[in-house]
Amino acid sequence: MVKKVIVVFVLCTYLGVTTIAYCQNKCDTVSIVFGSPEKLPEFDINKFLVENVKYPKTAIKDKVEGKVVVRFWIDANGYTSEHEIVNGVREDLNEEALRIAKLIKFDKPAMNRGEAIGMCFQITISFRLSDKQKKTSFHKLCKKNKKLY
Repeated sequence: MVKKVIVVFVLCTYLGVTTIAYCQNKCDTVSIVFGSPEKLPEFDINKFLVENVKYPKTAIKDKVEGKVVVRFWIDANGYTSEHEIVNGVREDLNEEALRIAKLIKFDKPAMNRGEAIGMCFQITISFRLSDKQKKTSFHKLCKKNKKLY
């Protein structure tokens, strides 16, 4: 254990990184040792999310909205792994965010000194109901109760 800490310290000193901490996974290690890459990975995340996110029916029924933050590792080929929820809303929305994150394949990986590298990446997936979905839920509730509003 002491040898690992010394190796990380020497490596960080050589690379000019001043923050040293005990690392649990690849994301933590890379953030500490390398900092930010010269060029970020390329992928049209917004378009991908719009085309692939499926709002869970249970969340629509319960009118649940929120933001789910997912962190994952991107390897030097652009594939993702080690997906984890950093900040979730509830189980159905969290599962959908994880499903989507696992489908992502970056077109170009992160680059540092002209070389493809792996890096940690974090995305926020916002789940918001449209006005139509909100009204539909309200009207269904009114019909069930047979009351006029």
